[in-house]
Amino acid sequence: MKKKVLAVAAVLLLGITAFFGVRAIVRYQRVKKYENKLFSVPANISELPRLDLDAQYLFNPDDKKLMSGFSDYIAAAAVEKIIGISYGNVRISDNGRLQGTPYTHYVLKILHNIKGRLRKEISIPLIQYGGVTIDGKNVEQLSPFLEEGKGYVIYFMAAETGKLYLNKSYALSLSAFESDAEGNITRLKDFSAIEDYVDAYLHEDTQYAFSDKHMSMYDVDFEGEIPALSEIELYKNVALP
Repeated sequence: MKKKVLAVAAVLLLGITAFFGVRAIVRYQRVKKYENKLFSVPANISELPRLDLDAQYLFNPDDKKLMSGFSDYIAAAAVEKIIGISYGNVRISDNGRLQGTPYTHYVLKILHNIKGRLRKEISIPLIQYGGVTIDGKNVEQLSPFLEEGKGYVIYFMAAETGKLYLNKSYALSLSAFESDAEGNITRLKDFSAIEDYVDAYLHEDTQYAFSDKHMSMYDVDFEGEIPALSEIELYKNVALP
């Protein structure tokens, strides 16, 4: 009888272990499929509810002198394309819901450098915090998203990886730019449109600047290997599950 009890207990233990093992594999697979993937922007994004996120700032982000000192690069740029959304810190919550931090990815054309020297001859990828939530039901927004075909003054932060992230953006009038026959912005023609940003940079306040600055892989002086077309080729563009 004792051996039979022990055998039953062993079978139960194996069953429980197998159950939790399968569960762990399923959870891992649910999270794994979001790694190194760029998901297409849903066609109904304009209809999705917006969730404006609160943020604690070290300083007023509209103070251009402080933002200049805080940022690694500043440039007038045109948004060539919104290329998709990725998710960081993907995890499964205690209630079984999949969660993750959305990031919207763009490709820019640098038209005029104000601070630093980003390359003008290649497309420059930019990452912005926020985007369609991982369940596809809402849009998390910390700051306004950039729009394709429009020009901006953009404040960049370079990560340790060399990737560029959006700190702040200011839309410029299309009249400040010259465009080709297809309507694509080709150059900045009205430099008075960026005078305030240039002046703020020349008198920038660095009291909130990080001491450990990083160089972007798209910096003219970067000596490492630059992705042939852009880092976006590391991603596979797919629809949200």
